[in-house]
Amino acid sequence: MNAWRYHMRIPIRGLERQNLPDCLEHEELAMWQFISREDAYAQIQAGEWQMEASFMEPYQAFAKDLAVISLYLFKIIRGIEVAERFVSETVSDDARAWKVIARQGEWVKVPLIVTQDEGRRFHVDPDQEDLEVIRARWATYPLWFQDGMRRKHPTLRAL
Repeated sequence: MNAWRYHMRIPIRGLERQNLPDCLEHEELAMWQFISREDAYAQIQAGEWQMEASFMEPYQAFAKDLAVISLYLFKIIRGIEVAERFVSETVSDDARAWKVIARQGEWVKVPLIVTQDEGRRFHVDPDQEDLEVIRARWATYPLWFQDGMRRKHPTLRAL
């Protein structure tokens, strides 16, 4: 059995608090199935929009939803997707994680490094991208993503 977890936290500043709900009014985001517009708009007006959800199946529209949100904000939007395989109700033996990065309607999904502690619990650090996979797929990424990765990871500057 697999469990799919999704995390999104978007700080909302200034006029975005008033404008973003108006912009999203006619957007049919898949996330409206499990977070009401009213709750989302209240979070936005309070200054931080969060979503944490778990499913038995992948939330296929997660990246697309983030890309739509990014159309209306002048910043990069990030979300985390974690897939964990359970061999019993309380024991998991594998976990994979990805970071979805969206900017101006485009999105990129990059794998993250997942670690395991002595207690066999999995940990995901959203800032630990799997650079080996990123290098292998480098030519497929948009320039804005490549530029950001070069700034963050000096070892990628030669690419």
